[in-house]
Amino acid sequence: MQAEMDARGVEARRVADDVPAHSPLVARAAERLREELSDLDPRPAEIPMWPTALGHHAHLGTPLDGAYWAKQMRQPVAFLPTVHAVAAAYPGATWVELAGRSTLAPGVRDTLTETQSDPPQVVAAGHHSQSDDTALLSQLAHLYAHGHPPQHWPYVRQAPVRLPVAWHRCGCPWPGTTAPPPPMPRPARWACRPRCPPATTPRCTQPWSSSWPASWAATPRTSTPTPRWGN
Repeated sequence: MQAEMDARGVEARRVADDVPAHSPLVARAAERLREELSDLDPRPAEIPMWPTALGHHAHLGTPLDGAYWAKQMRQPVAFLPTVHAVAAAYPGATWVELAGRSTLAPGVRDTLTETQSDPPQVVAAGHHSQSDDTALLSQLAHLYAHGHPPQHWPYVRQAPVRLPVAWHRCGCPWPGTTAPPPPMPRPARWACRPRCPPATTPRCTQPWSSSWPASWAATPRTSTPTPRWGN
């Protein structure tokens, strides 16, 4: 079939699927589906629909019973007239593809590009390499960027990562955090000096104390056996 379409100059693209739907090969399965759904009694539709099995607007009184779903399974997809009908009814609308993977979005975009002057806004479904959460968030972000903010954002399934607390050099904690614990006594081989420019560093004459300010830095001095102050 692919070779026949290529010879006729018809653009065709193979879709990885196990069931040859919308072809005579599923006629018996479609009839069985109609019989199995014979007791289906759907309520009247409340949202306008343009089914690709019909190729035109399905009025609100159209019964979506077993016969309709059998036709949806067996009939060829009237994709082009359906897209044209929706575009004529809703000019400048944003198209959102709801599927497990993107299949029809490129065709919708190409069809709208040929029939309208403005660039079409088509939000494709996720790629097979994306997770469901990533695909959904990407679509919502695309809609938000084009003036369609969602009423409710989905909850984050993964817990936020707890970052380590960073302290100011002056010893003041960041907003929303608690003060740091008191400093531990420093070993005798460590000497403390104020963190300031070398040219203005005065020689410290204060005695040794384990309670040193948080703005001072400890510098290891392995060659000095006793504590001392120095610049």
